[in-house]
Amino acid sequence: MNESGSEAYYIALGSLVSTEAYSREAGEIPPDGRLYNIDLYEGASHQLYAFADTEPSYEKVRSLVVDILNDRVRPVSGLSK
Repeated sequence: MNESGSEAYYIALGSLVSTEAYSREAGEIPPDGRLYNIDLYEGASHQLYAFADTEPSYEKVRSLVVDILNDRVRPVSGLSK
């Protein structure tokens, strides 16, 4: 939470159809595969921290979130508006 009581940022585990379609076309995942991503969203900013081709366990996601919060990992890519 920020000073005004609003959410300052959040970290999410997701799976995007558009990313999966691109990855299938590129041969990075099989036709029936899924691709999972862990992202940090802050205002209009979006940062990608990881991709996984299998659903990550709670423990793996938790470990990465702790590393993100402690500034031990850097984003793979990002977008700011």
